Amino acid sequence: MARLYRDHVQPFAHQVTTDVLGNVSAVINPDAAFRFMYAGHMGRLDLGKGPGISRGVNTNPVVFDMLIASAQDRAIPFQR
Repeated sequence: MARLYRDHVQPFAHQVTTDVLGNVSAVINPDAAFRFMYAGHMGRLDLGKGPGISRGVNTNPVVFDMLIASAQDRAIPFQR
């Protein structure tokens, strides 16, 4: 599962890492003051339904809504 997610997100990210628990994090602009992180927490995503988009305590609600709208506008499947 981690390999599939990592392979799927790789073309969209500048940096992809996997921690010791198998969670995959992908970041756009890792050295910038403002950056996006895609996080794949293993066991919480269904195969074939797209990446997960979730809101954490530090997630700006405007940015979250923009991510959802962008995925919907482009017909990109995602999971919440």
